[in-house]
Amino acid sequence: MSENYKFKLSIIVAIYNIEHEIKDLLKQLEEVRKLPEVEILLLDDGSKDNTPIVLDQLRQSDNFQVLHLENSGLSGVRNHGIILSRGEYLWFVDGDDLIDPYLVKNEINLITENKIDFLQFRYERFDQPQDIQFDPANANVEHVERVSSDEWLERLNDFRNMQYENYAWDHIVKKSVYVDNQITFPLNRNYEDIATTYQLVNAVGQITVIDNVGYFYRNRSGSITNTHSQKNIDDMLRAVDEFQKKENLSFSDENKQNFVHKNLVGAYYMAIKLPKLEKKRIKEYVTQHILANDLHVLRNKYKFEYLLFKFNIYDLYSKCVKFAKKMIGRGSDD
Repeated sequence: MSENYKFKLSIIVAIYNIEHEIKDLLKQLEEVRKLPEVEILLLDDGSKDNTPIVLDQLRQSDNFQVLHLENSGLSGVRNHGIILSRGEYLWFVDGDDLIDPYLVKNEINLITENKIDFLQFRYERFDQPQDIQFDPANANVEHVERVSSDEWLERLNDFRNMQYENYAWDHIVKKSVYVDNQITFPLNRNYEDIATTYQLVNAVGQITVIDNVGYFYRNRSGSITNTHSQKNIDDMLRAVDEFQKKENLSFSDENKQNFVHKNLVGAYYMAIKLPKLEKKRIKEYVTQHILANDLHVLRNKYKFEYLLFKFNIYDLYSKCVKFAKKMIGRGSDD
């Protein structure tokens, strides 16, 4: 462990109004806190329910602390975590999700032995905690792969590859990468992960990837990723615009254009159910920027979408796909 840090890893948990869900994660963190090289920071973002009461009942120690903050949003909590943390590495966790407590020790060993800057692992979605079984025997890290920053972005652009996503919680990163490159989460914005993850990847140059599932994302109807609001769309479009304007990125032009296309289409897909005027505004913006890309460097699926926007038939195509899925579902019930 570096002499400048008291712990090897700081797990920064963002918490807000999840008095019931947080109890599931706390059971796992009780296991993790046994590791002397791990610091756990439970950051309450000004919860209005009984979450503070639940947290204050916990037994705190030097490596397991509860801090109550004034409400500043998810980005604000994470930025506080960067400042307050005493670990050489940082892992951001959302309080309503789950982690594999038995994998943490092996991740730390891997990071220490190989001097890794950025470790990425797989994630899965879940509905009920009892559906997940944690077994120390399954926590061994057996497959390790190293990819360049550009290859990472290429895989992120592959819609079939679900291991590569723009989430802040599916990787562990050296704290110095955030600090030295002045990378913080943008305040008062959703989809803050899209605005930051590529900067981290660009800064480190090489990413270490393991096949283990280290994170479990809880499906919730009110979560940011499941809410198609005007703010969410505007925040996503802003992140894409910042990416396009960012200087000194090491990614190839081809991968940058595919990244832009993927997120523009994602933003428009969310806009389909918005009021007519807002949908029109977003459609015009998205269409303009999609058609500014070079068709020839796009992936085949993205080329198809490019043409749908060019001939103004994306909405019709989406309706046909939705209708076909509905009919196929009916047929399977017969």
